[in-house]
Amino acid sequence: IGYGLNLYAADGGVAEDNRIDDVSSDSNMAYGVYISSSNDFVFENNRINGLSTVSGATHGLHIQNSVSVLVAGNRFNSADNGIFYNSSSGKYMGNLTSNVTTPFTGGTAVGTNN
Repeated sequence: IGYGLNLYAADGGVAEDNRIDDVSSDSNMAYGVYISSSNDFVFENNRINGLSTVSGATHGLHIQNSVSVLVAGNRFNSADNGIFYNSSSGKYMGNLTSNVTTPFTGGTAVGTNN
């Protein structure tokens, strides 16, 4: 598994203004950012580009087992999934995707996302 940034148990944390490029994996998953067990987290104004795997899926932002994760003003380019809330809750707004097969999964969209 490939990770650009892996955040675990970061309750009340903030990830902002990061640029993550060219995350690849020889296995089945590649994540630009993976957030797990991190409640009340804010993910804002980040740029994620160029994810690849030999086989399997790529996720720009994968949120797992977390409550109330806010995602705003991010850019995702070249991934299978843009923002992916799995077993998590949160809201997202003002995010843009390009060359992303499934831009948004789970969570609650508020405002504009493209």
